[in-house]
Order: sequence, then C-alpha cells, then structure tokens
Amino acid sequence: MSGIEIFLGVLLGLIVNEMCDISPWLAGKLVRLSARWRYSDPELAEARGAELTRVINDRPGKLFKLGTAIAFLTSSAADRAWGMLSSGRLLEILCGLLLRSAPESLCVRVFARLTVSAPHTSLA
Repeated sequence: MSGIEIFLGVLLGLIVNEMCDISPWLAGKLVRLSARWRYSDPELAEARGAELTRVINDRPGKLFKLGTAIAFLTSSAADRAWGMLSSGRLLEILCGLLLRSAPESLCVRVFARLTVSAPHTSLA
C-alpha cells in the first residue's frame, strides 16, 4: 500500500464522517458520560451534561464536536483516576489484581506500604 492510497483512505473517511450524523450523536453521548464520571451527584451530573452538550452543539463541524467531546471525556477520566489514586481505591484495585493469587496478608502489607507517607523532617 502506497502513501497516496493511505492518504486517500483517510481523506475519504473524513469526508464520509462529515456527511453523516454519527459524530455529533456520539459527541453528545460522550459528554454526558464525562459529566457522570466527574460528578457523583446525579442531578449535578445531568445539569452539567446538558451544559456540555450545548457547548458541543455550538462547535462548528462534526469532527470538531467529536474531538471536543473526547477531550472532555479524557479530562474526566484523568480526574476520576486521580480521585481513585488519592483515595487509595486505585491502589486497592491494583493490589487485588496483581496479587490475586498471593495470600491476603501479603496484599494488606503491600497496600499499607504503598499508602503510608514518609514522615516529614524539619530543617529548623
């Protein structure tokens, strides 16, 4: 496959995508999912999802709408992962997955070692 064939394939794919309504529909679904991931309160998530949907609808072009929705979803996923990490829940999940066959006492010791912070030293 030559470079011109690859270029034409991508170009035709973008043209077809701009002609169909799948991208705006998918963008709307992604921003509502983003809002549900970011906010634990269902009413707040629904309101924010509606607000983000209006932002998406104001974007020009179908691919730009989808790209903006993917950016919102990526940001929410990062915030969600950071929240899980800072609460220790992500470490608990990883410990359970990595040490599934290990004895539970070993998993508890590893988890405790990962979550305990080092003591702070004073320079004064």
